Amino acid sequence: MSGGLPRGFALWLAGCCAFVSGRAEAQWAGLDRMDETIKGLFQSTLVLDDAFLEDGFVFSYNELYLQGAYAGFGGYLIVPIAALTNGSYSVSTLGNVEVGGLWDVALPLLNVTLRAGVAAPTVRADNDSQTTIGVASWCRLTDLALTVPETVPVRLGVSLRLPAGILHARIDTGFDLLLPVGEGVSAKDFDTIFRLNAGVGMFWRGFGGSLEYALATRVVDTKIEFKEDALPHALMASIRFRLRWVELYVAGTLPLASAVVGQIGGFTVGVTSRFTADAGGLRENPEAY
Repeated sequence: MSGGLPRGFALWLAGCCAFVSGRAEAQWAGLDRMDETIKGLFQSTLVLDDAFLEDGFVFSYNELYLQGAYAGFGGYLIVPIAALTNGSYSVSTLGNVEVGGLWDVALPLLNVTLRAGVAAPTVRADNDSQTTIGVASWCRLTDLALTVPETVPVRLGVSLRLPAGILHARIDTGFDLLLPVGEGVSAKDFDTIFRLNAGVGMFWRGFGGSLEYALATRVVDTKIEFKEDALPHALMASIRFRLRWVELYVAGTLPLASAVVGQIGGFTVGVTSRFTADAGGLRENPEAY
């Protein structure tokens, strides 16, 4: 009996390692995207806000995401573009463009992904541009820092990714340091955003879905703000279909901050193409779960 428990535990642990190894990372509509794969993604969201619908205004938030990774190390690029239109009048604005690096560590029961990025201050500060990207970006609260003008966001984060057969989960957390730039700035203009995301999903025989939660809020006087009914957070749900070369998905977003926004709804369509590079070469759109 004295050797039974260690032997049984070793067999269980070896089984877990074999079960987890080689599993591809799930994809998400509203969470962070960093993982161990090579990927390209385009996502577009139509955002409807009842405060603007009477005048016929609709918003959209579009994101291009590119990532490369090998042997656990990699880099990424995020290009967000927001727009509004009512047919006769339109505004479009480029968000803060982010580049960064990642390190993905495979453990027996999960993967840990560390990311560090910096964004250029490319978003415009005029009222029309800020209204456009402020409303449209509710579908990507985890990238709230990319909507803040006249700042250089420095983004630090860690993600836990947990595959479990046909089920999978992800948790992201981190801080975005907003460094002010431009004339007349001072140290008191420095700002920080705290982020927390969580998601669960299922994928089976080419079909899947997810339920996701995203939160992003300012840090004031070294304290994280959790104001009732004013906390920027949202729920997302998606369904997916995988082909050999691409994965197609649709998603819906529901903001949960009634004191910050009115009645807003978001409908997302997206496409992802993923590859895994290892000693055996490059494999397209790796199988998951």
